[in-house]
Amino acid sequence: MAIMLIFNSCEKKNSVFTMKAVKLNFYEKEHFPEQDIFIKVVNSDSVVLVCTEKYNSLYTLPVTFGISPGLKVQLYKEKPLSVQLWGDSSGCMASCPIHMDEYTILFPIDMEIGDEQVNLSVIGTWAK
Repeated sequence: MAIMLIFNSCEKKNSVFTMKAVKLNFYEKEHFPEQDIFIKVVNSDSVVLVCTEKYNSLYTLPVTFGISPGLKVQLYKEKPLSVQLWGDSSGCMASCPIHMDEYTILFPIDMEIGDEQVNLSVIGTWAK
C-alpha cells in the first residue's frame, strides 16, 4: 500500500493539474476598505491566467471562487504560479506563490497556501 502511494505521488510530476476553484479562508479584512474582492492566478511572467467573479468583502468567509473552465497546468514542470487576492479599490492585496517542491500530492486535495495575512486553498484534480 505504501509503495503504491509513493508511486502515485511520483507519477504526478508528469501529470496535469486542473485548478477548479480557489477558496479564500482568511485575510486581514480590517486593513482594507469594503470592496468587491476576486482572485487572479498569474504565471511567473505576470500573465493573468484566470480572473474569478467578484465577491463583496462584507460577506462571510470562507468563500470559494470557481474557475470555469478549469485551468490546466503542469505544476511540477512549470515555473511557480501565484494566486493573488485583489480588491476593486485596493488593487493587489496579497500574492501567494505555489511552490510544488513543498508538497507531496497523493490525492486530489486542497493545497493550502498563504501566510499570517491571507490563507487560500487551491482545489482541483490530477490527470495524466
